[in-house]
Amino acid sequence: TIKTIDLARFISYESRYVLQRIVIFIEAGAQVTCYDSRGGDQVHTVMRSILIYVNDGAHLDYIDQQHWAQTVCEFTITTIYAGTNSTVCYQGLYTGARYAKTIINLELCAEGANAQIRVGLVAKGRSYHSVISKQCHVVPHTISSCTIRSVVYDQAHTEYYGTIHINEAAQYCEAYQKHK
Repeated sequence: TIKTIDLARFISYESRYVLQRIVIFIEAGAQVTCYDSRGGDQVHTVMRSILIYVNDGAHLDYIDQQHWAQTVCEFTITTIYAGTNSTVCYQGLYTGARYAKTIINLELCAEGANAQIRVGLVAKGRSYHSVISKQCHVVPHTISSCTIRSVVYDQAHTEYYGTIHINEAAQYCEAYQKHK
């Protein structure tokens, strides 16, 4: 069974300042697609913390779309814990916003965990986008990759900082990062 979660159905952006803490548990063996789409011009500042636990044998497609007006500031930190033989596909598309900072932490906690991050940034006007990723391989036989693509117009600015951490005991891991 494939389950779909649309976070826009559960979250309101009607306040000028939004502070969110979201925790998602994906049960063992489940296949889940999570849509996290947000945007608009009514909000001034958005601060978000998202924790996702992907249990053994589960598959998560996380689709993160941000399209704010040029007056909005957003700070999001997402931490994903991947279990045995689980698969995580994180796909982000970020446009708009005056200032946006996104931190993505992947913790590959059990053998056979596989995670991919794919992010596209489109910066226009005087916007500033920053993406920080950390791929942490805690145990052996895990795979992760991170690809960031940026398109910059006008006086806009984008930054990417990526870290791969492989514990001493985590042999036979594959990890990859690319930014264009």
